Amino acid sequence: MIPMMKVAVDLMKVAVFGKEVIDEKQYKGVLSIHVVGFHLTIYVTTLLAEGLYVIYEIASIRIPSNIYGMRGFIANMEGLLPVKAVYKQCIEINDEVQQLKKKGGNLRRICQSLTSGNDRKRHCVVSKDYTAV
Repeated sequence: MIPMMKVAVDLMKVAVFGKEVIDEKQYKGVLSIHVVGFHLTIYVTTLLAEGLYVIYEIASIRIPSNIYGMRGFIANMEGLLPVKAVYKQCIEINDEVQQLKKKGGNLRRICQSLTSGNDRKRHCVVSKDYTAV
């Protein structure tokens, strides 16, 4: 798998993790951290409407690779203030989760759909349980 594809799969894992935590623990939101090299990104996942889970980037931080970069890193720590505000909202319990949540695809099926290749015998990951509304 190419490196950018691995990053995309990792981000999908972060999103699915957030969805599963919201469904099981009934929080208003979930903070997730995605690290790629020296770049750290903090996301919040929330359930906005019936079956509509949104993942939103709230902070992006470049971690210094040496001691000389620490001065700039410490000077820009105010970029983490939105994380504190969002955290306080996320730890509240949302009573509407049971009515709004939807059963989604699991991580294994999502990763199968992202694999590269032209294997005609590969299992089709498109679900056939669509129902007419």
